Amino acid sequence: MDYERAIKFPVQERDWIAKVAVGSLIGLVPVVNFAQQGYALEVLRRVAYGEAEELPAWDQFGRYFVKGLGVALAAAIWSLPALFIFIVALIMGRAAGLFVALGVLIVFVYTVAVVVAFPAAMMRYALTDRWGAMLELSAILGWVGANAGRYITVLVIGLVIMLVAGVVGSILLFVGAIVTSFWATVTFGHLLGQLSREAPMR
Repeated sequence: MDYERAIKFPVQERDWIAKVAVGSLIGLVPVVNFAQQGYALEVLRRVAYGEAEELPAWDQFGRYFVKGLGVALAAAIWSLPALFIFIVALIMGRAAGLFVALGVLIVFVYTVAVVVAFPAAMMRYALTDRWGAMLELSAILGWVGANAGRYITVLVIGLVIMLVAGVVGSILLFVGAIVTSFWATVTFGHLLGQLSREAPMR
């Protein structure tokens, strides 16, 4: 894994300012900002397949938007069990408060599991171009289990990058925040692309 390359690649081409500016502004618009995630998936795909490691042009905005919307929908489906458990715990909690506490604990553990596993689902989507690939839990969890060390390391590095981006963005105020947020998104996409290339999904 080349972490330095992932961090630097968004600013290493001639037209990076325009591409980053467009991506940052898109992030400000509710719903439209789904395109940012789709854009990061394109970065992931290009890196995974050894294509040009540069920021994609924004000439396929519709495709990026649909991809990002697909990710949001899959994330919502992954979250349904937690919502169901929480509702049941609230209903049962009328009889015994212990059910609420137990339900909250289960929801918390499940949510952490989803946060950890869902990036692998996005990787599968980017590589196969099939929305349903994000719901193939056996394949996703099997890959995560087989590559747990490298995968968790990438997630931790990605989290650190996002935290640093947040701190720098807060220092640079509004404009800086939207730019660093976009930078963190595409950098994480690059990291997942590198991991996909090193440990291909079956």
